[in-house]
Amino acid sequence: MPPNTSGGANNADRLSRRKALIVQIVQPIPELPGYEERVSAYFAAARQHINRQEASLGPVARVFAEGVIEAGMDGMLGLRQVNPPLHQLVKSFVDAGAPLTPFEEPELLQEMIEWSQCLSTQPNSEKVHNLLREQYVAAAKARGAHIEAVLDASIGAGEVALIVASPGFTPMPSDVERYLISPPELDQLDRWMREQLAKAQQEMMQAAQAQTQPGENEGTSRSQGATSGLWTPP
Repeated sequence: MPPNTSGGANNADRLSRRKALIVQIVQPIPELPGYEERVSAYFAAARQHINRQEASLGPVARVFAEGVIEAGMDGMLGLRQVNPPLHQLVKSFVDAGAPLTPFEEPELLQEMIEWSQCLSTQPNSEKVHNLLREQYVAAAKARGAHIEAVLDASIGAGEVALIVASPGFTPMPSDVERYLISPPELDQLDRWMREQLAKAQQEMMQAAQAQTQPGENEGTSRSQGATSGLWTPP
C-alpha cells in the first residue's frame, strides 16, 4: 500500500500561503493619566498572542504600521515620537530581523486626512457636505488601492506579516490569510475609556449646574425684592 502523503501535501500548501497577523492600532493620550500604561499593557499582551501564532504559522517576516511613511530607522524614529508603546512592539520584531516596511503613500494619506478634517466641520450646506464626502471616499479608495498593491508586492509566498492598523482595515490581497490579534486587554482598555468619558461628562454637567445655580438664586432674590417694594439694582 503506498504511503499516505496527503497530510504532508496539505501542510506544505498551508506553509506556502501568505498570512497576516492584524493588531488594532491604539494611540496614546499623554493628557489622560493612566492611559498610556494601559496601552502598553495591551501591546505587551498582543506580543504574547503573536508569539503563540508564530509557533504554528512561522516567524513574522516584516512589519507594517498604519501612518508610517518611511522605512528603517527613520520610520522607527517617527513611530517612537508619536506612539512609544507601539514603537516597543514593532522594535521587538525589527530586532529579530523583520524590517519595518511602509505601505503609505504620503500624498494620498495627507489628502485623506485633510478631507476628513473638512468633513468634521459639519457644513450646513448639504451640497457642500456631499461634495466633501465624495472627495473623502475617493481619497480613501485611492489610498486603499495603493496599500493593497504594496502588500501584494511585499509579502512573499509563505511569509507572515504583522500589520498594525485601525479597526476595519480592509485593503488586503485576497489570497492573504488574516489572523486577528485581540487580547482581553483591548476590551479592558475600551471599557476603561468609556468609563473615563462618562465620568468627564458627568463632571461637566455638574459644573454647568453649579454655574447656573447662583443665577437662579439671584432671580429669586430680585423677585422677592420687587414684591416687598424695595428697590434692587438691575
